[in-house]
Amino acid sequence: MRIGLFLFMCLLAVAGGLGWGVWEYQQEHPGSAKQIVEGLKPLPAGQLKPGDDGKKPAGDGNATAQKPPDNGAKPTDTAIKPTPVDLKSSDPTLIAMVEEGETLYRGGNFAGAKRKFLQALSGRLSADDRRKIEALSQNAALFAGLVEQVNPADILPVDNRATVYLENGGVIDGVLEKEGSDFIELRKDSGIVARFSSVQVKRVEKQSKAEVLAELEKEFAQKMEGMGPKPSGVDYYELAVFCIKNQLDNKVQALLETAVKLDRNVMQAATETKAKMVYNLYQYFVKKGNADAAEAKRRELIAKYPESRYARMVGGLVAKTDPPKNVKPPKDPVNPPKDPVNPPKDPVDPPKDPTTPPDDPPPVPADPGAGNGSGDVSNQPPPRFSNPVVQAHVDKGNKAYDQGMVHLEKSFDDKTADRDGENMKALNCFKQACASYEAAVEIDSNNAWLNDRLRQAGENRVMCFIAAKKR
Repeated sequence: MRIGLFLFMCLLAVAGGLGWGVWEYQQEHPGSAKQIVEGLKPLPAGQLKPGDDGKKPAGDGNATAQKPPDNGAKPTDTAIKPTPVDLKSSDPTLIAMVEEGETLYRGGNFAGAKRKFLQALSGRLSADDRRKIEALSQNAALFAGLVEQVNPADILPVDNRATVYLENGGVIDGVLEKEGSDFIELRKDSGIVARFSSVQVKRVEKQSKAEVLAELEKEFAQKMEGMGPKPSGVDYYELAVFCIKNQLDNKVQALLETAVKLDRNVMQAATETKAKMVYNLYQYFVKKGNADAAEAKRRELIAKYPESRYARMVGGLVAKTDPPKNVKPPKDPVNPPKDPVNPPKDPVDPPKDPTTPPDDPPPVPADPGAGNGSGDVSNQPPPRFSNPVVQAHVDKGNKAYDQGMVHLEKSFDDKTADRDGENMKALNCFKQACASYEAAVEIDSNNAWLNDRLRQAGENRVMCFIAAKKR
């Protein structure tokens, strides 16, 4: 009984759905049910819609449109076409936006200029203007990435510059942050804010903005002259960093453009230069036998500059403090005896006579770089020269070189010391060392150790000059 009632309700629902569909169709297409079943037939003239002639299309029963006869005349295109764009002119609003971006670009605000250029590129521009703005946008993006490498804490404003003279004889330059009745706070060039009481301070000399700018311009000119006849892209980039830190923004654009023109990968080259300074300190400590300091420099090099080639050079070394690697020792090769039944016994060495002299040690191969100026002999101890004049120059150069490395180490690691002052002391020491080594090379020009030491002293001198902030 229940099953029959359920089936009856289902049939009733299906019939109701069909009846509803037929009724809707009749409302949209006036006509009798017979016309609907038999197909589309001509309707009375009063029931025809505009444009409907009531004729059935030719062909099969499907209502498909016929292809118009090809009489050579093209059909009329009634589609609405967009207004053609005049590519010879650009939107004046976008041109004004580009000019604002160029002003920011010349002022050293490359991030703001990049945003302006990208906004202009999204609008209607002529082909020439678009190519120009795309080039400016690419340069702005590149320069913005280079500027972002500068720590904002290292940027010193040109206002409130002062020189503090301490009672103990110290002289510190920086920016006067706070000045109270019994203390002052000075932000040094390294970014550290130092607090001095009135008892420690002898006097404070404040500088006007015009005096600071004049001094910075003079220092900038000195750095430009000191780059040499063939400066590299890194030299121009370091000079641009100096201008960024001292807010000489009008010079940054030209310096970065020259740096990128000389070396497109200038940021990588600058990283290699900084990594080489740490690597030279590492080599210095290795030569002196200071294992702890050498290990500290090795770890610093790998942590700060992991992508540099100098980090890869020292990355394979295993330090004393490193845990031993779980490496299984190689198994001894198994050589089965030729006669498995009667294996040969191990030969027994005859007892040696205690009076017999020991065997000669194996010969040591000669250093391929000794005496011909080739190979890396930087880690070899300084040789003794037969010429007393050469030996005197070398001793003087070694003394100055060692003093320069000590000052260079302090400029990196000692936070309490005056880093700029230590860097300048190292620069002067390396200058003296280069002069002494050059005098020795003029007499003995074929010695490999001497030529390599002269090269190292010259490189350290250039690095110290690049890192110098005050001349």
